[in-house]
Parts: sequence; structure tokens; C-alpha cells
Amino acid sequence: MAVELNYTAAIAARRAGLQRERTRLMADVVALTNREQLSGEAQRLDGGPGGDDADIATEAFEQELASELARNAWCGLVEIDAALARMDAGEYGVCEDCNGVIDPERLSALPRARRCMPCQQRAETRARRRAA
Repeated sequence: MAVELNYTAAIAARRAGLQRERTRLMADVVALTNREQLSGEAQRLDGGPGGDDADIATEAFEQELASELARNAWCGLVEIDAALARMDAGEYGVCEDCNGVIDPERLSALPRARRCMPCQQRAETRARRRAA
């Protein structure tokens, strides 16, 4: 009974942490999206990118950076939503590949982890090989 209460409390704490992280990422996505939209609108009103080549290059870099940061935030949101869904389904802490238990220390460090460390390492190795 005490073990079950500890487990329930740990899951509740992780859920709260994931929800806080989700809120933060949503705010990041909104801010980055607004920044991209405002930049595009300013360029449209000005008749396109203006200034010297350095200004244009800087603006292009900043837009690309904001876009990449927004994509990364969206990926984080997808991972968090998947972790919350696993909690709801009673499957949180179970490796998606081998169905083994994900080390609680790994879940403490990365609450949205989908795989145990050995399976994660294999997945990363496969991804590197495909990219090469």
C-alpha cells in the first residue's frame, strides 16, 4: 500500500512537471510564431526586406532561428502530450520498444522518456546510420 502511494505521488509530481513544461513550451511557440508573423508583416509593409546586405542576412538568420526553435518546441509538446497519454493509459514508465520498465532515475531526469536507455541507444544508433 505504501509503495502504491509513493508511486501515485511520483506520477502526480511528474504529471505536474510535464504540465508546467507544456505551458512553458506553448508560450514559447506563441511568442516565436508571433515574432515570425510580425517580421513578415513588417517586411510586407516596407515593400520587402530593406537595408544593406548585412541587415538582410541578419533578419533571415533570425527568422530561420525562430522557425527552428518553434519546431523544436512543437516536438517537445508532442512528446509531453504522449507522456501524459501514457500516464492516463497506465503505461507510463514502460519502454515502447521492449515493454520493460524505464529506470525511475531516467524518468526523473527526462519525464517524457519513451524508451529505456538500452532501447534509446539502439534507436539513436539506427537513426545515425540512416542519416549517414
